[in-house]
Parts: sequence; C-alpha cells; structure tokens
Amino acid sequence: MPAVLLVFALLLALAGCADEAGRDTETEFGKRLIADLQAGNFKAIEAHVDPAAAGDRARAALARMAKMLPADTPTSIEVARLGINTVSLPGKAPERRVSLALQYRFGDRWFLVRARWRRPEAGVARIASLNVGPLPTSLQQINRFELAGKSRLHYTVLGWAIVLPLFTLAALWLCLRAPIPRWRKALWAVVIAFGVTTLSLNWTSGTMIWQPLSVQLGSASFAKTELGPAFVSISIPLGAIVFLFWRGMVFLFRGRRQRRPPRSSSRVSAHRAHEAAG
Repeated sequence: MPAVLLVFALLLALAGCADEAGRDTETEFGKRLIADLQAGNFKAIEAHVDPAAAGDRARAALARMAKMLPADTPTSIEVARLGINTVSLPGKAPERRVSLALQYRFGDRWFLVRARWRRPEAGVARIASLNVGPLPTSLQQINRFELAGKSRLHYTVLGWAIVLPLFTLAALWLCLRAPIPRWRKALWAVVIAFGVTTLSLNWTSGTMIWQPLSVQLGSASFAKTELGPAFVSISIPLGAIVFLFWRGMVFLFRGRRQRRPPRSSSRVSAHRAHEAAG
C-alpha cells in the first residue's frame, strides 16, 4: 500500500511539473509575439498565423497594433489570464488550445494584449487572434474590490453571500443536535453543506454567469486573482431547506400527537361514566 501511494504521489508531481512547463512555454511564446510586433518583425508573426484567420488585411492590422505600442522596453509584463485546454478530436492528434492575456506597462501607460492560438502535438503554434488595446489604468486598479458606486445588484448578491453561509451553518448546527442516528446525521450534513445552481457576479462589469449544474460548499464563495475581477457566487441551499422543512414537519406531527388524548383512556372514562350513570 505505501508503494502504491508513493507511485501515485510521483505521478501527481510529474503531472504538475509538465503543466507548469507548458504554461511557461505558452507564456513565453506570447511575449515573443509582442516583441516581434514592437520590432516590426511581421513575417515572424505571420509564419504562425492560422491560414483560416489570415487575410489580406492581416499585415495592416499588425502595423496598426505595432504603432500603438511604445518601442522601448516595457516596465513590467504580467499575466492577466492563461487558459490551456488539450483537445483530442477523432482522427486527429491532440492539440493545445491556448488563451492568453498579458498586461504591459510602459512607464505610466498600460496595455492589454490578448491572443488565442492552437498548438498541435507535433507542429508549430497557429494564431487564431491577436489584439492590443490601451488601458486607462492598471488592471489591479480597474478590478479592485470596492463597495462605493456599485448597483443594487452588487449589494443584493453580496448580502446573500453573507446570509447563505450563516443559514447553512445554522442548519448544520440543528442537524448535529437532532435526535437522529449518527449515520443519518452524516448524510444530512453532506447534503446541507452544499448549495446547488450557482450564480456568479463579476464585481467589475456587473455581469451575471449562471451555472445550473453546479454545487458550491457553503452556498457562497468569493474569488479574485491579482489582476482579474472579483467574482461573488451564491447558490441555493436546497439541502438545508429540505432538512429544516423535514424537521419542522416532525416537530409539528409530534406536537399534534402529544395534544391528542389517547383513545384507550377516553374509552375507559366513557365506560366508567356509563356504569356510574346506570
């Protein structure tokens, strides 16, 4: 058994190293594209352009983006987003689908570079899109989490994100104190702990994302990267609602049974009253 665990740990470590190496490779490829763009080396970029995405105006588009970027060395380059998916299509070799966003700083000026490309397992990368645009300020400033100036939707979602975990904890506490078998408590605890059907609010843009087939621990979460926007997510605490409804029905049923007089005693009393009257 220890040998199996050791092999499993080694496989996980190797997979992590391979994934990190792939991320570094794709990030450096994106930076090299922008370096060629700044230098006006359009042929090096066009050699990687996907034939399906290339056109007569590709060179003109590259020239416009090159004019937009300063020619000097960037003050800093930061990865805003990097997505890598390996796709295996029937009859074709596996290939990477890469989506990269880089933030470039030149003194007090910021630019956002976005690119998408695919890289076959044995072949060169093929660029599907490349865009360069100025930013009014850094992404850290644009995507900072703050309450001032937000809409009712922001405050509503944030309020539910605070209330729902408290509601879940209250249901868990009642579950642990309920007079039911331990195995049933454990099952109910798992059901209560997770919410279903997630709504996520992009705190910067105010857009909502609905994930109908999803579960979320505590029915709420908060996620934010250094450069990306914050996401406040809420889910329906269906397990907690069902448990509280079930416990309420149990208490109601028991209360009615306690208030109802036993049929046997009422019959005995009626019989004694009849004998006394006779």
